[in-house]
Amino acid sequence: MVTVASSAVERTFLQAVNKAFDGIGENPLLTLVGGGVTKRGRQAMSAVELARDEIYYHTMWKFRRDFFRIDLATNTMWYELPADFQKMATGISRNVGGTPDMTKVSYEKLCDMYPDIRAFPPGTTVSNLATLGQLTAQDNFGEPEVYCTELGYVGLMLIPDADFVELEGSLYASYWKHAPQLLSDHDDIGLPRNLWQAHQHLSVGYLKKTLEYSDWATDKTMGINSLGRESSGAKSDPDDMQIEQQNFINYNE
Repeated sequence: MVTVASSAVERTFLQAVNKAFDGIGENPLLTLVGGGVTKRGRQAMSAVELARDEIYYHTMWKFRRDFFRIDLATNTMWYELPADFQKMATGISRNVGGTPDMTKVSYEKLCDMYPDIRAFPPGTTVSNLATLGQLTAQDNFGEPEVYCTELGYVGLMLIPDADFVELEGSLYASYWKHAPQLLSDHDDIGLPRNLWQAHQHLSVGYLKKTLEYSDWATDKTMGINSLGRESSGAKSDPDDMQIEQQNFINYNE
């Protein structure tokens, strides 16, 4: 079962587009999908997404940080990362809210450190008995010391053996999220309420620029000013995060 802590307050893609339309005096749309969307509607959708991405990636907002749990399996090196994974935040820990225990390295560095893992690209497990015996003889199984992220997976090395899996069971990590995709009417734009005003101003500004309105820069400046006020002191520090068990996402169940 996947458990995600979510907010009940959302602004949908359709709502955001209609806010942009309101800024240029256009009537609201009923839907963003299907063949009935006008060229101007598509332009508004692009403006909304552009403004959302500018705000979302403006800084390391606290709301962009989330957590996941790695449920360990014997002789398994690679574990799938969350679908919205951008990059690790504070690394991998043995305990919920604990200090990171492992060193992060690049995949290339990992291959240099442990040449025998070249046979195990992301997503695979150790299934060949001959290779399993070879790696075991070279002490490549045991307590993980380093990790890397590659192609949507996190790889642990040493590869967890049965003793380590029995001892720990799971590992924990925090990460920075990518912005959610905007495809349909009810998709959440992924911004908290305090950033909606900045988003609306920027959306209107970008839409007006596309439509060659002479006052587009005024709306954009209003959006940038609003964003600046909200982003002051908004970066997330490790100490800001009080990790609770229900916030963890298990991607292996």
